[in-house]
Amino acid sequence: MLTRKSFSNITQTKVLIGAKGGGIYYAPDGEALAIFPSKDKSGPKYSVGVGKWTVSTKGTRCFELTWSFLKDGKRTDKAAEKRCREHVVDGEGIIWTRDSKPKRGDWWKLVGNSKNSESNRFKKGNKHKSSMKKSAQQLGLKL
Repeated sequence: MLTRKSFSNITQTKVLIGAKGGGIYYAPDGEALAIFPSKDKSGPKYSVGVGKWTVSTKGTRCFELTWSFLKDGKRTDKAAEKRCREHVVDGEGIIWTRDSKPKRGDWWKLVGNSKNSESNRFKKGNKHKSSMKKSAQQLGLKL
């Protein structure tokens, strides 16, 4: 079963590279920092998400972020819907995951020796750290 400690071991000092140039960093203390390319081209290159992540006793990892972005040239803060993923470990020790909230999805490998494994998307270091800080500063946020 996935625990907070085992998830931290997988993600420690790494960032999950998302689609379209964004990403999320799961800090060991439970803080989650994310960026996503901004739609408003008049300001920061990225929207910034700040929040918390948890792992339940049943191995479900959830995160909740408040996104800050520019809309019509003004900062807007919007709490995003809580997102969760269930995790199971098979007999060979491979961790499988699937979206469980807002809707349930299909299982895929979180960690394993496969090019389809999500662990391949975790990159050492927080490659988005400087972009996160710069965009947050432009939005008037302190990280």
